[in-house]
Amino acid sequence: MSGWTTYKNARPSFVGDYKSVSRWPTGVQIVWDSVPEDYRETAGGTVKLSAAALADATSISFDALTFAMPAGTKLHFGQSKEFALTTAAAAIGATSVAVEALPSALEDNDEAVVSGSGLKTLKAGTRLGWLAGAQGQAVPRSASVEAVGILETDAVEDETVAPGGGMYGMLTGGEVYENLLPGATGDPLEIDATEKTELADNSRGFLFVQYEDVP
Repeated sequence: MSGWTTYKNARPSFVGDYKSVSRWPTGVQIVWDSVPEDYRETAGGTVKLSAAALADATSISFDALTFAMPAGTKLHFGQSKEFALTTAAAAIGATSVAVEALPSALEDNDEAVVSGSGLKTLKAGTRLGWLAGAQGQAVPRSASVEAVGILETDAVEDETVAPGGGMYGMLTGGEVYENLLPGATGDPLEIDATEKTELADNSRGFLFVQYEDVP
């Protein structure tokens, strides 16, 4: 008989103390149709112009991209002739890109939606809020959706093995490692201060601590 083999996760859970957590009692349903395109395996998203562009212009400017956009991407801005075809790639954070000569002028704040590819996926630790205030129907927290909890496990669009017909666990309180949450930035790694404030409202008892890998 061979000896035991012990496996250790390369990355620890974001939950600091499982005995401390509280959960939404019924689980939550992710409303995938309302989850943004940048959560797909290959992300897409919205391109919002930050300046007008004249007909025949060969570049456009926009708000910083939240996804990478390859060369050859066609951007439709609503009207039939209001489009742009990129001739160069644009990385995450880019604010401009070269395009073929525009067939018509574009206006400041025009928007085009770029579809991603693959399934939408939410990582464990994603902050969630209620879609249009409907408790139990969750989407990722955004500027228009207040955070009410934290997704406990990974969630994948149309996942057939999800319990309860597509229900996922959502933490509503407990000790969590802030620096292990997706989207944490800075030094030390922290999530957005507004999100933390929202999670502290309505007596949600989250305690945010920093994980340290101590030998």
